[in-house]
Amino acid sequence: MSSSRSAVMSALCFLSLSLLTLPGCKLFSPEHRACAHLAEVCEEAADRKDRVESCEKELHDLRGSAGNEAVDRTITCIQEAKSCISAAGCMVGGIGGGILNEFIKGVQKSLPK
Repeated sequence: MSSSRSAVMSALCFLSLSLLTLPGCKLFSPEHRACAHLAEVCEEAADRKDRVESCEKELHDLRGSAGNEAVDRTITCIQEAKSCISAAGCMVGGIGGGILNEFIKGVQKSLPK
């Protein structure tokens, strides 16, 4: 890809409302950055590309069950993590907390008043 075309694509990525809708913009998504950092701190050299793509899909899918806020908190936490253990804690606390919160909401709705 030429440098001018690359610059135009980068500008379009930043101007786009959804970074995942334009081809070539995937590297700028918060999910991708978090998953790439997770692979880095956990030293996942083998099959790194596949692991990052799988992680991105999982984070995207978890938005439905854990909620956007929990996933966004998890992504921010992972990006700031300095170790693999810390990043794993981000997953448990953020995603796990979001799922647990949704579970509790369901329980509360089903209890008699």
